[in-house]
Amino acid sequence: MRATGAVIPPLVILIISLWIFRIPFAYALMPVLGANSLWWSFPVGSGMSMLMSITYYRFGNWRSARML
Repeated sequence: MRATGAVIPPLVILIISLWIFRIPFAYALMPVLGANSLWWSFPVGSGMSMLMSITYYRFGNWRSARML
């Protein structure tokens, strides 16, 4: 996707997976898991990033993006 010039949507996907999923997940489970919640937040954030990337790859308009 990035080679076609579509760089903003993957960047937004990574920002969402970090600030909407990974960090809140770690903070929410901190009382239960302690420091391990940080390590469990990585697969959760990566999984959400993967799902959003697959969705964008499947339904997004990245094929029509052109480099300047």
